[in-house]
Amino acid sequence: MARFVSRHAFDYLAEMDSEEILRKLTPDHTALREVPVRGVMVTSLIALLRAPEDPVTGSAHTGLGPYCGEKLGKREFIVMTGELLA
Repeated sequence: MARFVSRHAFDYLAEMDSEEILRKLTPDHTALREVPVRGVMVTSLIALLRAPEDPVTGSAHTGLGPYCGEKLGKREFIVMTGELLA
């Protein structure tokens, strides 16, 4: 189900195997509040390439930037909250 999971300074990041799996997730927000990190980001590579980011998660770029750079073969990004990461 999860292709990749990592934890960096503030958040967890999980890449799902497909956008279909991503869209079927039903997060338990009560349980997520108990996870000892600032946030949990869940995505799929397809979603990264074509879906706008949730506009309240601008700080997620600090973790998504290096991850996307490796996945997409880019070293530099200029991204604003709410923009497509591609």
